[in-house]
Amino acid sequence: MINEARLAILLSLVKEHPFPNYFLQQYMIPPAIAARILSIARKDIIGKIVFDLGCGTGRFTIGSALIGAKLAKGFDIDKYVLNLALESAKIIESRVGILITNVCKFELRNVLEIEEKCDTVIQFPPLDYGMEFFKKAVEISNVVYSVHQNSRKILEKLESIDKIEVIENFNYPLVSEENGIVNRGIILIKWKK
Repeated sequence: MINEARLAILLSLVKEHPFPNYFLQQYMIPPAIAARILSIARKDIIGKIVFDLGCGTGRFTIGSALIGAKLAKGFDIDKYVLNLALESAKIIESRVGILITNVCKFELRNVLEIEEKCDTVIQFPPLDYGMEFFKKAVEISNVVYSVHQNSRKILEKLESIDKIEVIENFNYPLVSEENGIVNRGIILIKWKK
């Protein structure tokens, strides 16, 4: 079994997007935070079908495969990041010797159009579309771990949803290129049917 510290080291091998598109809000979740979230979600990952909505370069998808997901599937609308994700999965597989490329799948698709079901969703959605991604995750899965901006506005929206709990707060700077506002926190929420 891979512990949280080892998972963070392995997830640091996931390629970063060299030119993130701020219009698509392509923020990378740091390896240590991703490893922490995946460790919290471990019981909802092992032997399960896990989707990563808006997967970017695949940190949650690859991490889920390393932990023992039956299938870890990442979805994104950017073909370039999906190629980086597949490259990263191959690199990590060769370093660790754990077959993950047969478990990791990456698909070019608009998240809001997904209809197939899964056991668990783990996601760090674009900030402006966080609630839409969250609603889609609830529609297609039994358990959702979702990372959102820690703001009063988001928390008020989340309070109106049944079966939601804030699991953990993280310091993580989010900068808006448009107005330069820095938000220093993200939260992990969990929803379960």
